[in-house]
Amino acid sequence: MVFAGKRPNNLGVSNGKLASCPNSPNCVSSQSLDAVHQIAPLTFTSTPEQAITKLKSIIQSLPRTKIISENSEYIYAEFKSALLGFVDDVEFYLEDV
Repeated sequence: MVFAGKRPNNLGVSNGKLASCPNSPNCVSSQSLDAVHQIAPLTFTSTPEQAITKLKSIIQSLPRTKIISENSEYIYAEFKSALLGFVDDVEFYLEDV
């Protein structure tokens, strides 16, 4: 049984920002300003290039994952649950800070 919905059309980076979380509680973002959706950003100690390469490698090593879109500072992947096939859309953006 697969509960995959339609792929969102508002994902990606626009003006250095990911899309805001909807009002539903099943979204988190390190760029969110509200406590309900706020999560700490991932950190790295390598170069940005090494960090994005390592992240891509980790994603590809996980079962039921698929990288949908990527570039040198962004990865959009789908993670599918084992039991019912729910799909989680996950974005990683390497901000130039």
